[in-house]
Amino acid sequence: MYEEIDITQHNIGYEVGALPAVLLPNVLSEDVVAKKESDSRLPGKGTIQGQGVTDVEERALRWLLAHYSTYEIEGKTYRQILPIGPGAEGQVVLTYDQDRNATARLVGRGRPMNDPAGNPENLKRELIATYSLRTITGGWTPVDLTKLQCALALVKQDDRPALRGLELGRVPQLPPAPGGEPDLGVFRQKFGPNITSLGTIDISTAMFDRDAKGFYEGSDGIVYPVSVIGILHEIGHAVASVHRRTEARRNSGAAVATTQPGVYGEVDLLSQDDITNATTLRYGTEDIEKVVDLAENAYSAALGPPAQAAAAIGFCEQQGGKMAGLAQAARNYAANKTAALGTELKKHRALVMDDANAIMDDYERAIGLNRRSEAGDHPSDDEYNQLRNRLTATPCDAPWAIFHAELIRWCDIDFRSNAWRRKYEKKEGDRTGRELSFKQYAQNQGIGQDLTPYTKQFPATAAGFAELYAEAYALSHIDPVALTTHNAALATYFTGAQPFYRQGDGN
Repeated sequence: MYEEIDITQHNIGYEVGALPAVLLPNVLSEDVVAKKESDSRLPGKGTIQGQGVTDVEERALRWLLAHYSTYEIEGKTYRQILPIGPGAEGQVVLTYDQDRNATARLVGRGRPMNDPAGNPENLKRELIATYSLRTITGGWTPVDLTKLQCALALVKQDDRPALRGLELGRVPQLPPAPGGEPDLGVFRQKFGPNITSLGTIDISTAMFDRDAKGFYEGSDGIVYPVSVIGILHEIGHAVASVHRRTEARRNSGAAVATTQPGVYGEVDLLSQDDITNATTLRYGTEDIEKVVDLAENAYSAALGPPAQAAAAIGFCEQQGGKMAGLAQAARNYAANKTAALGTELKKHRALVMDDANAIMDDYERAIGLNRRSEAGDHPSDDEYNQLRNRLTATPCDAPWAIFHAELIRWCDIDFRSNAWRRKYEKKEGDRTGRELSFKQYAQNQGIGQDLTPYTKQFPATAAGFAELYAEAYALSHIDPVALTTHNAALATYFTGAQPFYRQGDGN
């Protein structure tokens, strides 16, 4: 009796690295192979294909076909890294039809893309320059970098802005994924209208370990390591979020440039402290009130003895503008308390207070817009424009000029932040417009989560469809035919002449 084990993980017409590992016998003679075949569930001798297959490799491939025939393999194809001789391994495609007639095709020897391409440090610099990355960090081996280079080269020109400013990190391991297994790679981004960086992709050792098990053979005939599609998956998340990340980083860069011009480049990592300082209103209503107190002190001092008025009037005069006019009127009245000079003093006090009340009203209006925006009640552009037009149309005298200029600076920053919130804050958490557009399409087309073993872990939620988006994006670059085999509507979304996957934020 044979114990059948179903090895079905993918739903794309073939399996990748799904078969259990096996060692060839120490002696692999024709008799050993023939005995293995006679004991197997094959109806006859398997067919061997491949360029320049040696006798040893042929016997190894026949033995492998017979060995795996004891599994539930009818109608299945496996792309696997398997032993093909003493101390040798190769890229092997095993195919079984419904009657268990079997074919083994030797695609290549060794593992795909397992040879380093040039000097690692030179390659890092080349990749950073070519794709406008912020940096490449961590323990990338020369072979790792070759695979990274392949993945980046597959990204379409229209998607290259999603790579801009990213940090690509190579880490030993990552925290467990939701299913409990070690995470292979992760794309990290901050959610908010002002961010420090454009994001990070971290790739773990476990990602590259999978290259020892299987491979993808693309529709173009090129053989790809499993890690390449894993890297492309994380890039898919970057593509899904490109517009909101780019706008948020542009916001923070513009904000910081108002307080520290020329310090940072367009993709540099910004200091969170610098962002906080730049996006904070540096003067508050309490600062305005302190200046008002100086004016009131000078006015009150003028009503008393001249000798006691000098200090308060002096502080008022130092503020300049209409405050200096008030100081002079106070000094005149303190020295000679006539009705005419008293009237003049009151007039100058009223001029100062009119300006103080106006700037105070503007501050309170701006702060009110900011509080509404942060609470999710996003003001319209017109509301911000009305305030800014009022500010820019009204000349402002000392000492209110610094408050006036600061309010204009801050309003411009808050306007951009509010516009970002209005555009990107969604009802379904922090999912992007592209992800939510895909979710709607997938639900309308009845597309499920069964594309790969990874996507099967996720329910049909916004987060689950975000993972399906990234997985389908990756596969569309490696093997669009496989994507069509799985679901034609899904393939159309990612591979059509006008692909839909760019619909959403910013489009």
